[in-house]
Amino acid sequence: DQMLGGAMEAARVLKITQDDSTVTIVDADQNRRVLYPDGRTIERELRGGRKFETKTRWKGEKLVVERKMEGGGKITETFERKEDGQLHVKVRVSGGRMRGSLEVRRVYDLVKLDP
Repeated sequence: DQMLGGAMEAARVLKITQDDSTVTIVDADQNRRVLYPDGRTIERELRGGRKFETKTRWKGEKLVVERKMEGGGKITETFERKEDGQLHVKVRVSGGRMRGSLEVRRVYDLVKLDP
């Protein structure tokens, strides 16, 4: 499954930028995700025609991204920057063909890039 595989593969590096209306996440392979944290639902289509919806919102200091697959299945990613500068990313997969759920936690260290 394209969406599940992408969510469960841990990127070694993430570059995250934010402006007034979007949060953009780019990994080391230059895969780009543009998120709209205003709570609106965006519908997209995977190769092969399967559709999914993405809804992004701020929940306090956490950025929460929910992706729901057509026909069932849900992936929830929670991004939280800790006081020590680390980024904690929790990925929870549930529904669809799975019985129960699977949760993976990742921790990234902050690296300042030269402008």
